[in-house]
Amino acid sequence: MRVAVLLFVVMATILVNHFSMRSQSAKIQEAIASIYKDRFMVERYLFDYAQNLQHIAEVMDDEHQPLAIQQQLVHDLLDETKVLKEAYINTELTQLERLQFTQLMDTYADIDRYAASGAMDSSRRATRKAQHLLNSLSDIQVAEAHAQMNKINRINSSTALYARFELVILLLIGLMIQALVLASRSIQGLRTEGLSQYN
Repeated sequence: MRVAVLLFVVMATILVNHFSMRSQSAKIQEAIASIYKDRFMVERYLFDYAQNLQHIAEVMDDEHQPLAIQQQLVHDLLDETKVLKEAYINTELTQLERLQFTQLMDTYADIDRYAASGAMDSSRRATRKAQHLLNSLSDIQVAEAHAQMNKINRINSSTALYARFELVILLLIGLMIQALVLASRSIQGLRTEGLSQYN
Protein backbone atom coordinates (compact mmCIF):
# COMPACT_ATOMS: atom_id res chain seq x y z
CA MET A 1 0.00 0.00 0.00
CA ARG A 2 2.79 2.41 0.91
CA VAL A 3 4.53 1.73 -2.39
CA ALA A 4 1.32 2.54 -4.27
CA VAL A 5 0.97 5.85 -2.42
CA LEU A 6 4.60 6.73 -3.16
CA LEU A 7 4.16 5.87 -6.83
CA PHE A 8 1.04 8.05 -6.92
CA VAL A 9 3.06 10.93 -5.40
CA VAL A 10 5.78 10.39 -8.05
CA MET A 11 3.24 10.47 -10.87
CA ALA A 12 1.48 13.53 -9.43
CA THR A 13 4.80 15.35 -9.05
CA ILE A 14 5.77 14.55 -12.62
CA LEU A 15 2.37 15.70 -13.95
CA VAL A 16 2.40 18.95 -11.97
CA ASN A 17 5.94 19.66 -13.14
CA HIS A 18 5.01 18.83 -16.74
CA PHE A 19 2.06 21.25 -16.77
CA SER A 20 4.13 23.89 -15.01
CA MET A 21 6.93 23.57 -17.57
CA ARG A 22 4.41 23.72 -20.42
CA SER A 23 3.00 26.92 -18.97
CA GLN A 24 6.49 28.37 -18.51
CA SER A 25 7.40 27.40 -22.06
CA ALA A 26 4.31 29.20 -23.41
CA LYS A 27 5.26 32.31 -21.42
CA ILE A 28 8.81 32.22 -22.80
CA GLN A 29 7.49 31.82 -26.34
CA GLU A 30 5.12 34.76 -25.80
CA ALA A 31 7.94 36.95 -24.45
CA ILE A 32 10.24 36.08 -27.36
CA ALA A 33 7.46 36.81 -29.86
CA SER A 34 6.87 40.14 -28.12
CA ILE A 35 10.55 41.03 -28.33
CA TYR A 36 10.54 40.24 -32.04
CA LYS A 37 7.23 41.81 -33.04
CA ASP A 38 6.94 44.70 -30.62
CA ARG A 39 10.60 45.61 -30.23
CA PHE A 40 12.84 44.44 -33.09
CA MET A 41 10.28 45.18 -35.80
CA VAL A 42 9.45 48.53 -34.23
CA GLU A 43 13.15 49.34 -34.11
CA ARG A 44 13.24 48.58 -37.84
CA TYR A 45 10.33 51.01 -38.40
CA LEU A 46 12.17 53.66 -36.38
CA PHE A 47 15.26 53.09 -38.52
CA ASP A 48 13.15 53.61 -41.64
CA TYR A 49 11.72 56.82 -40.13
CA ALA A 50 15.27 58.01 -39.37
CA GLN A 51 16.36 57.36 -42.97
CA ASN A 52 13.30 59.22 -44.19
CA LEU A 53 14.15 62.20 -41.97
CA GLN A 54 17.72 62.12 -43.24
CA HIS A 55 16.44 62.33 -46.84
CA ILE A 56 14.13 65.20 -45.87
CA ALA A 57 17.03 67.07 -44.27
CA GLU A 58 19.15 66.52 -47.39
CA VAL A 59 16.37 67.86 -49.62
CA MET A 60 15.94 70.96 -47.46
CA ASP A 61 19.71 71.55 -47.35
CA ASP A 62 20.07 71.32 -51.14
CA GLU A 63 20.28 75.00 -52.05
CA HIS A 64 20.47 74.20 -55.78
CA GLN A 65 16.90 72.94 -55.84
CA PRO A 66 14.12 75.49 -56.36
CA LEU A 67 11.80 75.91 -53.36
CA ALA A 68 8.82 74.37 -55.20
CA ILE A 69 10.77 71.18 -55.93
CA GLN A 70 12.02 71.02 -52.33
CA GLN A 71 8.46 71.39 -51.07
CA GLN A 72 7.19 68.61 -53.34
CA LEU A 73 10.06 66.27 -52.46
CA VAL A 74 9.52 66.83 -48.72
CA HIS A 75 5.80 66.18 -49.13
CA ASP A 76 6.47 62.99 -51.13
CA LEU A 77 8.97 61.73 -48.55
CA LEU A 78 6.49 62.38 -45.76
CA ASP A 79 3.81 60.51 -47.71
CA GLU A 80 6.07 57.45 -47.78
CA THR A 81 5.82 57.18 -44.00
CA LYS A 82 2.09 56.41 -43.99
CA VAL A 83 2.78 52.69 -44.37
CA LEU A 84 5.29 52.86 -41.52
CA LYS A 85 2.73 54.60 -39.33
CA GLU A 86 0.18 51.82 -39.83
CA ALA A 87 2.76 49.12 -39.12
CA TYR A 88 3.99 50.91 -36.00
CA ILE A 89 0.51 51.50 -34.61
CA ASN A 90 -0.34 47.80 -35.03
CA THR A 91 2.31 46.79 -32.49
CA GLU A 92 1.86 46.74 -28.74
CA LEU A 93 2.83 50.18 -27.46
CA THR A 94 3.52 51.36 -23.95
CA GLN A 95 1.70 54.47 -22.77
CA LEU A 96 4.88 56.58 -23.03
CA GLU A 97 5.61 55.14 -26.46
CA ARG A 98 2.11 55.95 -27.68
CA LEU A 99 2.46 59.53 -26.38
CA GLN A 100 5.84 60.07 -28.02
CA PHE A 101 4.70 58.47 -31.27
CA THR A 102 1.74 60.86 -31.34
CA GLN A 103 4.19 63.74 -30.82
CA LEU A 104 6.31 62.36 -33.67
CA MET A 105 3.30 62.27 -36.00
CA ASP A 106 2.41 65.83 -35.00
CA THR A 107 5.99 66.88 -35.71
CA TYR A 108 5.85 65.19 -39.13
CA ALA A 109 2.69 67.17 -39.84
CA ASP A 110 4.55 70.35 -38.78
CA ILE A 111 7.42 69.53 -41.16
CA ASP A 112 4.96 69.16 -44.02
CA ARG A 113 2.99 72.28 -43.09
CA TYR A 114 6.13 74.44 -42.72
CA ALA A 115 7.64 73.13 -45.95
CA ALA A 116 4.38 73.70 -47.85
CA SER A 117 4.29 77.32 -46.65
CA GLY A 118 7.96 77.84 -47.61
CA ALA A 119 9.15 78.19 -44.00
CA MET A 120 12.12 75.85 -44.52
CA ASP A 121 13.94 76.98 -41.35
CA SER A 122 10.92 76.03 -39.25
CA SER A 123 10.69 72.78 -41.17
CA ARG A 124 14.37 72.07 -40.39
CA ARG A 125 13.78 72.70 -36.67
CA ALA A 126 10.79 70.34 -36.75
CA THR A 127 12.99 67.74 -38.49
CA ARG A 128 15.57 67.97 -35.69
CA LYS A 129 12.77 67.63 -33.12
CA ALA A 130 11.52 64.52 -34.94
CA GLN A 131 15.02 63.05 -34.84
CA HIS A 132 15.14 63.54 -31.06
CA LEU A 133 11.74 61.88 -30.71
CA LEU A 134 12.97 58.93 -32.78
CA ASN A 135 15.97 58.56 -30.48
CA SER A 136 13.67 58.59 -27.47
CA LEU A 137 11.39 55.98 -29.05
CA SER A 138 14.41 53.83 -29.80
CA ASP A 139 15.50 54.05 -26.15
CA ILE A 140 12.04 52.80 -25.16
CA GLN A 141 12.51 49.79 -27.45
CA VAL A 142 15.78 48.89 -25.76
CA ALA A 143 14.28 49.29 -22.27
CA GLU A 144 11.21 47.21 -23.15
CA ALA A 145 13.30 44.45 -24.76
CA HIS A 146 15.48 44.42 -21.63
CA ALA A 147 12.35 44.05 -19.47
CA GLN A 148 11.17 41.13 -21.63
CA MET A 149 14.58 39.46 -21.30
CA ASN A 150 14.39 39.85 -17.52
CA LYS A 151 10.96 38.19 -17.63
CA ILE A 152 12.41 35.29 -19.63
CA ASN A 153 15.27 34.95 -17.14
CA ARG A 154 12.82 34.84 -14.21
CA ILE A 155 10.77 32.17 -15.97
CA ASN A 156 13.91 30.14 -16.69
CA SER A 157 14.96 30.41 -13.05
CA SER A 158 11.60 29.20 -11.79
CA THR A 159 11.63 26.35 -14.32
CA ALA A 160 15.06 25.27 -13.08
CA LEU A 161 13.78 25.47 -9.50
CA TYR A 162 10.79 23.26 -10.37
CA ALA A 163 13.11 20.75 -12.02
CA ARG A 164 15.37 20.65 -8.94
CA PHE A 165 12.35 20.26 -6.68
CA GLU A 166 11.06 17.39 -8.80
CA LEU A 167 14.46 15.71 -8.73
CA VAL A 168 14.70 15.98 -4.93
CA ILE A 169 11.17 14.61 -4.50
CA LEU A 170 11.89 11.73 -6.88
CA LEU A 171 15.15 10.90 -5.10
CA LEU A 172 13.45 10.94 -1.69
CA ILE A 173 10.61 8.77 -2.92
CA GLY A 174 13.10 6.42 -4.59
CA LEU A 175 14.97 6.09 -1.31
CA MET A 176 11.70 5.48 0.54
CA ILE A 177 10.68 2.80 -1.95
CA GLN A 178 14.12 1.20 -1.63
CA ALA A 179 13.77 1.24 2.19
CA LEU A 180 10.31 -0.30 1.95
CA VAL A 181 11.56 -3.03 -0.37
CA LEU A 182 14.47 -3.83 1.97
CA ALA A 183 12.18 -3.74 5.01
CA SER A 184 9.74 -6.01 3.20
CA ARG A 185 12.52 -8.50 2.45
CA SER A 186 13.69 -8.38 6.05
CA ILE A 187 10.16 -9.00 7.30
CA GLN A 188 9.73 -11.74 4.71
CA GLY A 189 13.01 -13.32 5.86
CA LEU A 190 11.93 -13.19 9.51
CA ARG A 191 8.60 -14.79 8.66
CA THR A 192 10.31 -17.57 6.77
CA GLU A 193 12.70 -18.16 9.70
CA GLY A 194 9.83 -18.12 12.15
CA LEU A 195 7.81 -20.59 10.13
CA SER A 196 10.77 -22.91 9.71
CA GLN A 197 11.31 -22.99 13.49
CA TYR A 198 7.77 -24.25 14.05
CA ASN A 199 8.11 -27.04 11.50
